[in-house]
Amino acid sequence: TNSAEEVLSTPVNEIMETQVCMVTSTTPLGRVCELMEEHGIGGLPVVDYGELTGIITESDLLRAIAG
Repeated sequence: TNSAEEVLSTPVNEIMETQVCMVTSTTPLGRVCELMEEHGIGGLPVVDYGELTGIITESDLLRAIAG
């Protein structure tokens, strides 16, 4: 097994996901929830016209629901 030090020195590109699910700024929050559940992820990049404009996370969704 790897030590914590070895793991923490691992470059991101060795563990990152390259097939990224994305949403746009006009994607309904219900669809965002579905995508997060389907893919087992806690956040999605928001991309408009090919440009990253933000990220939507589970925490953002919970804040929106809580009002």
